Amino acid sequence: MRTTLAALGVAFAMGCHHMTDGNAQAASGGAPAEMIEAMRGDAATRAGVSVSAVKVESALGVTWPDASLGCPRPGMLYPQVLVPGWRVRIVAGGKTYSYHAGRRGNWAWCPADRAQEPLPGNAI
Repeated sequence: MRTTLAALGVAFAMGCHHMTDGNAQAASGGAPAEMIEAMRGDAATRAGVSVSAVKVESALGVTWPDASLGCPRPGMLYPQVLVPGWRVRIVAGGKTYSYHAGRRGNWAWCPADRAQEPLPGNAI
């Protein structure tokens, strides 16, 4: 019992108290847990499943080539600046959803027909 309580205390202190083992990987990518949880909620809604059935496949620190975060909308212009952030892939209802985010906490689901690759190499 003490080991379990200690582990819960550590997880709570790290801000991962809502994360399952499958979502611990997201924390290692450096993405804020609150942002990952919001993405999981969005994916659950899109897939029509409960949040508990949603798993984070990956959360990688990346650098986006412009302010569109690698998900430009048709007809829009974006500042041409390097933007550090994350690419998060979430599985819900048997489908993989891609989310693109910036370090300032802005994020969006990015449909496959608009998704662009981040710059090669590590995030800045």
